[in-house]
Amino acid sequence: MKSINRKDFIIAGVVEKIHGTKGGLRLSFDQKIKIKEWVFFEFHQKPVPFFVESISGNDVDLIVQVKGISTPKEAQRFVGKTVLVPSSKTKRKTRTTDLSIIDYLLIDENIGELGRVEDVEELPQQLIIRTTFKGKELLIPAVDEFIIEINEKKKIIHLNLPEGILEL
Repeated sequence: MKSINRKDFIIAGVVEKIHGTKGGLRLSFDQKIKIKEWVFFEFHQKPVPFFVESISGNDVDLIVQVKGISTPKEAQRFVGKTVLVPSSKTKRKTRTTDLSIIDYLLIDENIGELGRVEDVEELPQQLIIRTTFKGKELLIPAVDEFIIEINEKKKIIHLNLPEGILEL
């Protein structure tokens, strides 16, 4: 039996809210997604599969009813959860780092500790690492020129950011 590995998935969307009185979930995506039998939600940085009982809506906004959730109270714990899709099922170009670096510590060789990776967004040109530094949102392009090393064992990303990037 093959185990489910987080690195084999990409972030596709989010559970926006509950829909209806039977525990339906409204999913929102940043790209066209086809969900058929299974939908994966991220719990504790792991993909957890749920069998789809019914689905409606379009490719970007879906209403999904999954097996085991039949009340709004049960569905509430899914609101805000990340929806994952197997990376083999998408045409979207991704780097494996966009999946596995959430919560990694960011350390710049000149500034020091910047914070933890809160999110990774894919823009058409590149990946963007989102963190909070000194109470402000900081967006860092995930480009080879800025990343010195990614230590997966210690969950640390060593950076060499150009001067002035923190003022942007």
